[in-house]
Amino acid sequence: MKILICSRYFAPQNTIGAVRPTMFAKYLSQFGHEVTVITEKVADNNAYINYSFEVIEVEGYKLATNIKQKRVNKTQSNVFENKEQCKIKKLYIDFRRFTVGNLLDFLWFKKVKHCIGERMQGKHYDIVFSSYGPLSSFYIGQYIYKKNIADFWVSDMRDLMINYLTPIIYYPLFKYYLYSMQKHASKITVVSQGQKNILKSFFRYKYIDDNIVVIYNGFTRIFRNHNFGDNTLRLIYTGTLYAHKSDMSILFKAIWDLFIEDKIDINKIQIHYAGADEERLKSLAVKYNLQRIVFGHGLISRNDSFLLQETADILLVCSWNLKNEQGILTGKFLEYLPMQRPIIAMITGDSPKAELTSLIDELKVGISCEYVNYESDLLRLKNFILSAYEEKQKNGKVSYHGDVDNLKQFDYYYLTKKLEKLFTEVAYGRNN
Repeated sequence: MKILICSRYFAPQNTIGAVRPTMFAKYLSQFGHEVTVITEKVADNNAYINYSFEVIEVEGYKLATNIKQKRVNKTQSNVFENKEQCKIKKLYIDFRRFTVGNLLDFLWFKKVKHCIGERMQGKHYDIVFSSYGPLSSFYIGQYIYKKNIADFWVSDMRDLMINYLTPIIYYPLFKYYLYSMQKHASKITVVSQGQKNILKSFFRYKYIDDNIVVIYNGFTRIFRNHNFGDNTLRLIYTGTLYAHKSDMSILFKAIWDLFIEDKIDINKIQIHYAGADEERLKSLAVKYNLQRIVFGHGLISRNDSFLLQETADILLVCSWNLKNEQGILTGKFLEYLPMQRPIIAMITGDSPKAELTSLIDELKVGISCEYVNYESDLLRLKNFILSAYEEKQKNGKVSYHGDVDNLKQFDYYYLTKKLEKLFTEVAYGRNN
C-alpha cells in the first residue's frame, strides 16, 4: 500500500508525541509498504536520520517559532504565580495561550498546503493517516482526503480535541471538527478504551463502534537490568508535570510519614527528575521538607532519558481520570514498561478505577494511587515504598514482578501489525 502519514511531531524531535507516528512509519516501511511522511523541519535540530522512507519536512515560520518558545518559557516561569491569580485572569491567560498556539499551528498548515501543491502533483495514496495533536496534523489529513490525493483517511486521535486545556468558547468549533472527522474518516484510532468512550459522546449521531479502534501507545525495545550494588532507593520521573493535573504530593506525604515514623533513613532515598518542571517539583518538596532528596537533571535528550531511567529502582508517572476525561494512558507509562522496573502511578481526578490503574494491576508492574481514594491509597503507597526500601537495603536491588510475556502487546512491532491490518480492511475490504 501507499501510505501517507501526517504528523507535525516526528523524529528526531525530542517530544513524546513524535514516538507514535515515527514507530508506525518505521515498521510499515519494514513490512513492505511505500511510506511517505509530512512533518515539520525543526531548524535548530541537527540530528540526522537515514530514513528508509520519504520524509517531506516543511519549515515553520521563524517568527512563529520564536513566539511559541517565548510562550512556553513564560508558561513554565509562571506555573505557581498562576495559582494565585484570580479566576478571570487565569481564564484569559489560558485562552490566550491556546489561541496563539493554534494560530501558529494553522500558519504552518497553510505552508504545508503550498508544499503539497508543489511536491505532490500527480501523486496518489491508498491511505492518509493523520496523528493528532496538534491540529495541523488533523488539518493535513482531512485536506489530503478531500483533495482526492488519498482514497481513505484514518484519523489517529493520540489526544482528545476537547479536554481540560480547551477553552469553552472553542467547544463549538472543535465539535464541528469532530463531526467532520466522523463524516469523512473511514476509521478513527485512539490510545485507550476510555478515550474511545469519551470521543463517542461528542459525536452528533450514532457511530459504528467498530469504526473507532483502540491501538495503544507502545515501546520499541526491552532494556537490560542494572545492579548498582548500593542501598540508595532511587525513584525517577522523566517528562512533563502538567499544571493542575500532575500531582506528586501523595508520594512526598508517604515518604515523610515513613521518615517521621522512623522506618526509613531519609539519606537513603532519592527522587530524580528530568524535564521542564523542575522548579515546580522542588517547590512541592519544600512543603514536606524533603527538598534534600530531590535531584534535577533539566531538559535532556530522549536517549539520555532512557539512560537515566535505567538507573531507577522505581519509575514514577502522573496521570488523571475525570468523569469527562478518561482513558489517559500517558506515553510515558508505555515508555517505562520495557525498563522492567516497578512503577508508581499517581492519578488525580474525581473518577475512580482509571484505565491506567487497571493496566498496572493486569501487568503486575507496580502500584497505582488514585487521589479519589486518598487515605487508603496513601497507606498502600507507604507499604509499597517501605517494602522496596527494605529490599534495597538487604539485597541492593528491588524486585520486578511484571508479566513480561504480556508486555509484548505494547511492542510497536505488534501495534503496527494491528494498524496494518486496519489499513488493509479499509483499503481492500474485510474479506481480502
